[in-house]
Amino acid sequence: MIDYAPLLMRIERNTKTLSDKCLNKRYAGFSNDIAQIHADLTLLAMWVVAQESKDIFDDLTGVK
Repeated sequence: MIDYAPLLMRIERNTKTLSDKCLNKRYAGFSNDIAQIHADLTLLAMWVVAQESKDIFDDLTGVK
């Protein structure tokens, strides 16, 4: 299973990079940064759904 922490750190790093590019009007790689952030957010959403599914299953089976 994937871990959320590296995703959050990479999202933060890429968002900062994107912000710096905008502030300095350097747009090279802008689309790639957005694509990477989008991919990481998708993985993060998948992680959340997996956690929620696990919690529901555990509640149904009485596992803690």
